[in-house]
Amino acid sequence: MPRTHTLDITRLGLEHVELHFRKGGLARAGTSLEVRRGIRVVLFDRSGSYGVGEALPLPVAGTEAMHEVVEALMNARQEFEGASDSIEGFLAFLAHRFADKPATRCALDVAMHDLEARLRGVSVAQRLASDARRHIEVNAVIAASDIKASMTQALHAVRRGYRSLKIKLGRETPEDDIARVSAIRSEFGPDIRIRLDPNGAWTLPHALRTLDRLSGLDVEMVEQPVPPQDLDGLAQLHQMSPVPIAADEALASIAGRARLLQGELASIAIVKPMVQGGLASAAHLCREASARGLRVVVTTTFDGPAGTAAALHLSAAHGSPTLAHGLASCEVLDCDFPEILIPHGGRLYIHDLPGLGLSTQPPVTR
Repeated sequence: MPRTHTLDITRLGLEHVELHFRKGGLARAGTSLEVRRGIRVVLFDRSGSYGVGEALPLPVAGTEAMHEVVEALMNARQEFEGASDSIEGFLAFLAHRFADKPATRCALDVAMHDLEARLRGVSVAQRLASDARRHIEVNAVIAASDIKASMTQALHAVRRGYRSLKIKLGRETPEDDIARVSAIRSEFGPDIRIRLDPNGAWTLPHALRTLDRLSGLDVEMVEQPVPPQDLDGLAQLHQMSPVPIAADEALASIAGRARLLQGELASIAIVKPMVQGGLASAAHLCREASARGLRVVVTTTFDGPAGTAAALHLSAAHGSPTLAHGLASCEVLDCDFPEILIPHGGRLYIHDLPGLGLSTQPPVTR
């Protein structure tokens, strides 16, 4: 591996971004997301190279609020411009300075990884792990709440090569949810993997009853069935459920991560760089979880190109190779994603491009 390059930051560019969801938004646990707002970060180096990141906060998933991101990045601009250090030194500073602001930290962390990997001439995935994979299977999201629309979405995804379907639940009655899952399983048979995501909308008794009724439908996993603050309930469900449990929003807290690594919460970890504070902390969680026999799925928080590319490279380096990952942001956000972030045959590919593999032209920011 080439030596670590010193980063000589000359400018920190900031640009507001607004990404709209396709077809009216995406429901999560009683709320509806229609737009993702945040800040795009560009770190310019004295060498003429640059690195890109983005902070798209999502408080319901465990990040700080948007106004906190703006204030923190304005402060970061004063502290980083003219600074020089190794990436390890900068990342240690970020972990201390913005410990309670994961979206802010993620934007700066990803921009630094992108910049440093560009200076090395390697991909971010190779920077994170020398044996990083070259392609990643991704899951499609079935977000419709009725059977007909769900079947249409599922058919469209399968025809384009997706072999893993993530069905959003928790907005309708248990009978409606079960009917949707049953219809999709019946239509597409055993070769399509199905995972469920109620986004924490169920109580423990509701989850147990519903999962017991779904146990015969070969469900791969259920992500965060109970509220993220209910760690005891998630732990009980992990012990009692006939369907494998994945911890998602619960991993936004220190307590949730600790109990996951103690083997209490789930058999699968859903790791999101935006929630974990960037690639360094997310990669650490992935390694620790894998070392304890847990499987790891890397997903975005419905991010733009920089956040999605970061999650892709993390999944190539540290995600479980037998599972699909949640990286198809282009399917749900009305944004100009580059070709390398558009799945083909249900897969994304890591190309021999430096850094995150995004544009080679320096972006224009303030």
